[in-house]
Amino acid sequence: MKIFDLDSPLMNVLNKMADLMWLNILTLICCIPVITAGAALTSMHYVALKIVRNEESYITRSFFKSFKTNFRQATLIWLLLMLVAAILGGDYYIITKSGMQFSQVLVVLIMAAGVLVICTSLYVFPVLAKFDNTILNTIKNAFFMAEQERMLSYHDFLWTQLRVIQKRWWVLQFMILVALWIALSSIHDEIYLKRSMGVVATLFVILIIPELWKNRSCECMEIEAASYYSLKQVYATRMLLFGITDIFFITVFLGVASAGLHYELSELVVQFLFPLCVTACICFGILCSKHAFSETVAIVLCVIWSAVWLFIVLNENVYIMVTVPIWSALLGVTILFIAFAIYRILKNCNQYLEVSFDEIRA
Repeated sequence: MKIFDLDSPLMNVLNKMADLMWLNILTLICCIPVITAGAALTSMHYVALKIVRNEESYITRSFFKSFKTNFRQATLIWLLLMLVAAILGGDYYIITKSGMQFSQVLVVLIMAAGVLVICTSLYVFPVLAKFDNTILNTIKNAFFMAEQERMLSYHDFLWTQLRVIQKRWWVLQFMILVALWIALSSIHDEIYLKRSMGVVATLFVILIIPELWKNRSCECMEIEAASYYSLKQVYATRMLLFGITDIFFITVFLGVASAGLHYELSELVVQFLFPLCVTACICFGILCSKHAFSETVAIVLCVIWSAVWLFIVLNENVYIMVTVPIWSALLGVTILFIAFAIYRILKNCNQYLEVSFDEIRA
């Protein structure tokens, strides 16, 4: 293949460059009357899309075809943008010259509105060139496309989810740990009291169930599934926030109880952390189930487990049969199951958390 053949890569590049140059010349000529600038910009994007896709070789014909088709909508959108820009410019001039109170705040607001208008104008004509829609919907879609460029950072997303979570559950968890501390430091019958900490641990986990089931109970799964951030991201963030907070509470409680009340840390882990992990296994196991169980089922099963734990710790013959290595192995198994359940929730949440509305209502 010779370099100057019509089908050679060099000639293809030169043809594209010539097409783009002619397209820009047509756009500049049609923008001269100013009022036709909107239709000219729309036609430019229309032809540019065809050039990128190798769909059109007649630049002038395609340009004026789009110019004629989109003239009315493009001109009205252009005039509307110019009107808004003129109003904002006039407001800026009046405020800066008047020296009125709070003028700096008003200037910032006007500049922010101006940025929104500019961002919207960057997208509105490409959207009009690509899609057939009403003027209002075209502007709306262009605005949303411009807003998508301002994505939340991960820290902002965490902060947003933190604001959504109801803080009363964390307050109640903190109060439970404080009450348990007071009981451990004041009641002298330490043996059975320490063994009964598992009941408090169960209640500690039950308090997070309303937040984990809030998507189902409020029937907002479809809304969250259609939002910019997926259900997987929402659930992962909420679990991360609950995990960090609860681990902090538990670590501080176990450390203070071990140092202040002179309890062995291994004993506290067995009596408090193991029942807590089993309760978490029940909650996450039901949450990741393919069947749409309500939070009531999770709470009932947690209460049943609490009764089973009380039977174990209050029955001396049964309790002494379980040695420390067995407790440690069981604790490890529960932690692995929690990790597996969370993995299943995040992997399959879009599958079995969206299809359960009829079962939940029933």
